[in-house]
Amino acid sequence: KLGREAGKRIKPIEEHNTKVHREFAHGDHWYLQTLGVEPAHQGKGYGSLLMEYMLEKIDTSNPLPVFLETSTEINVKFYKRFEFEVMKEEIIPETGVNQWYLLRYAK
Repeated sequence: KLGREAGKRIKPIEEHNTKVHREFAHGDHWYLQTLGVEPAHQGKGYGSLLMEYMLEKIDTSNPLPVFLETSTEINVKFYKRFEFEVMKEEIIPETGVNQWYLLRYAK
């Protein structure tokens, strides 16, 4: 029962994210769905190391734009350090969830 309720809340967010994704990420591109660091290890540079490694691989092997979304403002500052640009910020209708959509152009 809890799973179904969560699914009902998440579905409009996923649908909206897909729509915006198509609006800004045209053609072939990478999609960063999830990046996380265990809270006890945050602030130690692990997230930056992961991002640097991933972007270096992308830039040297298959340089395409990278798209992502986040609902946390502090994450926006983090991603901007890696040359991501905010394409859109909005509150997703029917949910009250604030969302940022970011794109890093191919290098």
